[in-house]
Amino acid sequence: MTQSQINDLDKHNNHDYLDIINKNSSSKSIDLSASNEGLSNNYYEQKYKNDIRMFQEQLQLHLQTIGILVAEKTELQSTLQQTVKKIDEKQVEIDELSGRLKASRQKISDLEKFINQGTNSIMKSEERMKENEDSIDDIKNQLNSSL
Repeated sequence: MTQSQINDLDKHNNHDYLDIINKNSSSKSIDLSASNEGLSNNYYEQKYKNDIRMFQEQLQLHLQTIGILVAEKTELQSTLQQTVKKIDEKQVEIDELSGRLKASRQKISDLEKFINQGTNSIMKSEERMKENEDSIDDIKNQLNSSL
């Protein structure tokens, strides 16, 4: 539900509440005047005015309470929207860092394979070099012994 719809609903509820109070006030007024025609109008007029004043005070309190609640609700919705936005931003950042971490791990794996291949190649070259040195020493010994 959008904020506009919520505000419209709150206004509609306030209007309905006012209608109910006004109807109650009117019906009490009609009941009072119809049932007590023989008694002093002044007493009932005063009671009616007091009832109206009491209803108006209650209505004002309810309207103030509703206004406070709507303001708090709006503030909470705003805070929620900001929090959701920050969470979304952090999620994007997490996804980016996760992708970078995965790429770094792949690069490390590739470099480890390259180093292992290089190490194996060096070891084979050293073995061949040792074999060649042994062959050279054998040839030198053969030359020395033939001379």
